[in-house]
Amino acid sequence: LTESSDQLLLVLGLGLQARLTDVLSVGVRGELTPLEVDPDLAAFAAGRARRSAARAALEAARAGTLRMNALESPPRKAPKRLGRGVGSGTGKTAGRGHKGARSRSGARRGRVVFEGGQTPLQRRLPKRGFVSRKALTTAQIRLGAVGKLAEKLGAPEVDLEALKKNGLAPKNTTRARVFLRGEVAGKIILKGIPATAGARAAIEKAGGSVVLPAPRPAAKTKGGKKSGPKTAAKTAAKTEVKTEASPE
Repeated sequence: LTESSDQLLLVLGLGLQARLTDVLSVGVRGELTPLEVDPDLAAFAAGRARRSAARAALEAARAGTLRMNALESPPRKAPKRLGRGVGSGTGKTAGRGHKGARSRSGARRGRVVFEGGQTPLQRRLPKRGFVSRKALTTAQIRLGAVGKLAEKLGAPEVDLEALKKNGLAPKNTTRARVFLRGEVAGKIILKGIPATAGARAAIEKAGGSVVLPAPRPAAKTKGGKKSGPKTAAKTAAKTEVKTEASPE
């Protein structure tokens, strides 16, 4: 090729590069390009862009969400292998040393109540109070609830069985007590159920009453001491022995 031919090829190359630059700039601006674009290729590119945007949005939404497939097991320390030879460091005595309480089985480490053999604190402190067993079977009933129950039953009489049937007292209740809480609109007659002083006053003010069984009189001996059935039986037995021993 001659020098003129080289110059001609250089001019053609520069012209083609300028033409490509014009086509790209027109495509970026959105104007009609002189070159035709394959519609299938354009649709594929648009779909891929939409899928990428949807995937990015989904990942952003899942960033703060706990997923089952993303759970990881917590780091776990390998268990210490005991009694596996002197080379392991925990062979022979398995890290317990020679003799002593902690080398034997049954020795609990970190026991708070053990103070080396001296009397522990929970035994040095004095005992106070008691837990009444009667409280386990005694129900505390509000006066307002009793008034509503009387209105529901349509009768002023309320006893322990009525409280149990209507859910105001547990099934294992053997005694109940009414205390002042709430208001009483109508007449209430408590049968066999004691009430506090305030509750009794409110019931009597509304025209009701508290009916309790008469207290059982306590038997007394000559010395003025109370005697129950066991004491009376012992006294009778002693009297019989004295009578038999006395000479006729």
